[in-house]
Amino acid sequence: MSRSYSLLTDNCQHIANYVASGKYSSPQVTGTLLGAAALTALSDKGEWWQRALAGGVIGLLLSRA
Repeated sequence: MSRSYSLLTDNCQHIANYVASGKYSSPQVTGTLLGAAALTALSDKGEWWQRALAGGVIGLLLSRA
């Protein structure tokens, strides 16, 4: 099986989680994307890209907790 690297769908965390648990996922990617989407949609402070960046950072930090 040959796969290409992709930050969002096929990175080293996906592979490590698959080996450890059989689940092909990346909680960090999921948390970052969900945080970015949520803060962009729910806040009206600042530019959209600032909200997306802040939400992504918050989601990333929460996914590592």
